[in-house]
Amino acid sequence: MSEAILDDEAIERVGVIRGPDLVGVLQNSEVDATAPAGVLGAVCPDDDARHDVARGVIVVRALGAVDVGQGAVVQQGIVLALEAIE
Repeated sequence: MSEAILDDEAIERVGVIRGPDLVGVLQNSEVDATAPAGVLGAVCPDDDARHDVARGVIVVRALGAVDVGQGAVVQQGIVLALEAIE
């Protein structure tokens, strides 16, 4: 059995898989997986949505600091859901 790694360690590496075999490991600096800045859809977030996003960022950073998740759903300032190690 392979050694377990934490989420943040996994995010730092990207395995290149071809068929059933792992043929290489890339550092995250070698992969451009970023989205362009700005609105990606047809609807631009209003001020309330931007506040929810900002609160979500705070929550997700706290989750990541203790390595228990990396996702949150926030609406009207209330955290409705979290990704966790359930």
